[in-house]
Amino acid sequence: PEHYGINLFGMDVIEECERLGILVDVSHASDEVCRDVYHSSFKPFIATHSGCRALFDHPRNLTNDNIELIADSKGIICVPFVRNFMGDSIDDVVDHIQHVIDITGSTQFVGIGSDLDGAGMVKDVPDVSKWSKIREALKWRNFQEDDIELILGGNLARVLGS
Repeated sequence: PEHYGINLFGMDVIEECERLGILVDVSHASDEVCRDVYHSSFKPFIATHSGCRALFDHPRNLTNDNIELIADSKGIICVPFVRNFMGDSIDDVVDHIQHVIDITGSTQFVGIGSDLDGAGMVKDVPDVSKWSKIREALKWRNFQEDDIELILGGNLARVLGS
């Protein structure tokens, strides 16, 4: 935030990334940078491991406005399992998934972005061996199988192919 978004060099970097087929990721970016990426991009961009600030007030999480911008670009928000950004349980993770769906009106703009690199994970998913619990939690919340497949990888595959 102290740098007020993207400068001209940053805009050049976005242009070059898009030319080379590299996705722009705003997970560690400020709110201003996310908005600037939206206005500077011609392709989808993503948040590879960000939750929803409306549910858990942490600067790493996205505002509802930025969730809408990512969806408008046809990108996706990949929800992590990090306790410090999400809450304590897999139910909290599913709440973030549901919030993205509620904001965007679709299951096409949300995915999984675990952030399994040493951060403290929610108690139900401490490592990749427990990823099946996310499928179980989505089924328990009455998500349809087609939507579960989109959330668990289909949406990311779409964006990677764009």
